[in-house]
Amino acid sequence: MYLPHTASLPGQEASSLIGRDEDCGFEGNSDLYGLGIRLGIYMQWLSSFAPRGGSQSLLLLVKTYFTFIFAIFVAILLIKVEKTPTYTVEIYVLICIILGGACTMLIALNPKGTKPAEIKGKIFVSWVSALATLCLSDAVACYSFWFWLRGIHNDNFLDTPCGSCVFAIKKSSLSKSKTTKGFAAVSGLIAFGLPGIGAWRVAFLYRNRPSADEPTRPQQDATERDDRGAGGGNMRQKSLDIAILSVKAVYMISFLLAVELTLYWNRVTQVYSVDTPGQLIPLIIGLCGLVQFLYPPLRRRFRDQGILQKMIRGIMLKWAVWRGSRVLGETEEPAP
Repeated sequence: MYLPHTASLPGQEASSLIGRDEDCGFEGNSDLYGLGIRLGIYMQWLSSFAPRGGSQSLLLLVKTYFTFIFAIFVAILLIKVEKTPTYTVEIYVLICIILGGACTMLIALNPKGTKPAEIKGKIFVSWVSALATLCLSDAVACYSFWFWLRGIHNDNFLDTPCGSCVFAIKKSSLSKSKTTKGFAAVSGLIAFGLPGIGAWRVAFLYRNRPSADEPTRPQQDATERDDRGAGGGNMRQKSLDIAILSVKAVYMISFLLAVELTLYWNRVTQVYSVDTPGQLIPLIIGLCGLVQFLYPPLRRRFRDQGILQKMIRGIMLKWAVWRGSRVLGETEEPAP
């Protein structure tokens, strides 16, 4: 018997699309990359852009971030050892979170501006922190190289129901071999390049270490700053700082987009709310670290330029005008 074709109603089409979206996604692990954890880590990335001058604060930042990425890497190793079924895009997100801040943390370490009284122990700790972060990042890069070359084909790593997509300058499908081989090549370059960067960094820290015999007279420091400003060295240093900040910004934004767009494209759920203590604690730590880095330079800037006093006067003036207009309006209202 012939059955005529009947067009589906708009409501039926909408419900089918909603069902398809739900079937294509999966429930993410909020304890590993939930919103609170991601925001806390992003705030630590931003903290590395603060002016260099508080070496003790920078060391605290590196130690805190090292604790974060070490815990995440241990979770990745447990997934490998216990052969826990995990989605491929989840491993990609965790790798991006670890490597995304390693570069900014290593560049942030700078012994210049450290007082001679702080040299003993703290510069050594700076080297140890830099090397520990470097070694962990290199281990993650080696794991990433193995994952994209062989691990992704293991049965323990699952594909997203409607196909796995990740951010690689553009939206790329992991079903294409050129995408996975490209990630393997980049991971290999990072794995072999990080030791060289680490050796250069340690040599840089050693060459630029402050001498314990140097006097700390404010007058001499001011004279040296004037001498540097008179020549072209100060301009070159500023250009170098701007270049480093630009590279760090591009690096951070790229990895941030890689994490967020990958979660969005693969319709990962349960990772966009802060509803567990495991997410709240990293969020608070990241927020406190960001405030700790931003508050001193902003306070000095406002105090030096009198911006804070002007803001307070402006607010008080606007409040007085608003209050006066309210009182004037009440007095001019006609009596009933």
